[in-house]
Amino acid sequence: MPKIHAKDIDNKDKVRKLVRHPTPITTKQFQHILTYISRGLTIRAALKEMKLNTSSWDSYLRTVGESELSELTRAKELQADALGERVLELMDDVVTRKLNPHEGRVAMDGAKWLASKYKPKTYSDRLQHDHNVKIDIGAVIIDARNRMKQANVIDHGTMSDVNEGGSNMRVLEAPGDPKKG
Repeated sequence: MPKIHAKDIDNKDKVRKLVRHPTPITTKQFQHILTYISRGLTIRAALKEMKLNTSSWDSYLRTVGESELSELTRAKELQADALGERVLELMDDVVTRKLNPHEGRVAMDGAKWLASKYKPKTYSDRLQHDHNVKIDIGAVIIDARNRMKQANVIDHGTMSDVNEGGSNMRVLEAPGDPKKG
């Protein structure tokens, strides 16, 4: 951005020319930008391709709704996939000696890092574990009761319901239980 000097403040026309005002982005332009992003270009490169500046992009993002933001998120996920493909291309270039191995490593590391930020579930180095596991222990309890019946444990006593702390528990009472006295 050009510098504005104190002597130019009095000349408003010159200041207006020096200060870039955001050019409004249309919905069609936004869709084109998303296409560029999903093909692997950065937002800055897509804006440069469309001859738009970043202040136009920033002001447009302040006015968009949830659907446009979800489209942008999807485009960034596709951009991560494109970056993943770029890593493969760079790897091929290093193998075929079109690219210096050190330069290839740096370029691949950068592409992998960006891909891990845009789509962490696929490209992140960290494993994400799902700890929400549902286990049905009903069959285990029935099997345990059947084993207890076969071992004649239940025939020697009675099962009574005890409610402690809001949970229903069954307690095996044997004859001569010290609790009963």
